[in-house]
Parts: sequence; structure tokens; C-alpha cells
Amino acid sequence: MQKENGDTEIAFLAASALWLVTIGTSWLSKLVFEMWQNGSSIEFVSRKARILNHFPTSFIFFLSLIVLAIMVFYAAKQTLKFVTYLRN
Repeated sequence: MQKENGDTEIAFLAASALWLVTIGTSWLSKLVFEMWQNGSSIEFVSRKARILNHFPTSFIFFLSLIVLAIMVFYAAKQTLKFVTYLRN
């Protein structure tokens, strides 16, 4: 599992970290979906996230799905890079 300068190990760690973030994002999307189905609202208190308080919960759910899709794309891309390093 050794390539030049430890590229394989770095690719493995990056892929693992991206998959962990993807799991966290999917958990967050699930929570937003449940809030949307229950009819409850989300109250963001962070200065940068307060703008999301003006949007309906359905919009926030679809936004979280877009972020989840982006995270899955980058995690899969990094995993393919790791597998390519393993094969070489």
C-alpha cells in the first residue's frame, strides 16, 4: 500500500473522511425530512445560517439533498482514486 510519498495512505484517509461526512450529511437530511413531515420548523441561530429561517422546511430538505449528492460524488471520486492507487 505504498506509493510515492504515501499517496495511497492519503487517498485512503481522504476517502474515509469524505464517507464519514457523507454519513453525517445523510443523517442531517433525514432529520430535516422528519421535521418537514411532522410540520415542525427549524430555527437556525448561527449568523450565517439565519437566512434559512425565511425558507420553508421543504426547501431546506431539497437543499440538504443537493449537498448530500455533492458529498456522495466527491466521496466516490476519492474512493476511485484510492482504488487506482492500489492497483498501480
